[in-house]
Amino acid sequence: MIIGNTAKDSNKYKAKKTRKECEVSSGAFAAVSDEELVSDIVRYANRRLQRLMAEDWSRYRTVCELLENFFRGLTEAK
Repeated sequence: MIIGNTAKDSNKYKAKKTRKECEVSSGAFAAVSDEELVSDIVRYANRRLQRLMAEDWSRYRTVCELLENFFRGLTEAK
């Protein structure tokens, strides 16, 4: 390829191909509403807390107290 002066073309082709494979179009992800996002976060947190409650009650209680204090601080800040 070097002798035939085609190596340069081959590298450009590979670079373009790699770039296209790595590019993500802006339409790849569907728009999610705020309500759906909050619902997903709550479900995830709930699953994690349920597992923690079953495995380590003391830690579960500490986490719940920290969450309560955090959210109380948010409501008082308004």
